[in-house]
Amino acid sequence: MLLPIIMKFIRFLTAECTAFFQHIGRRILKHRYYKTNA
Repeated sequence: MLLPIIMKFIRFLTAECTAFFQHIGRRILKHRYYKTNA
C-alpha cells in the first residue's frame, strides 16, 4: 500500500540527483576545458 509511493519518491529523487550531478559535471568539464585551452 505504501511501498509504491516510496518507490516513486525514490525514483524521483534519484532522477533529480542524477540530473543535478550531470549539470555539475558538465560545468566542471567546461571549466577545465576552457582553462586548458586559454
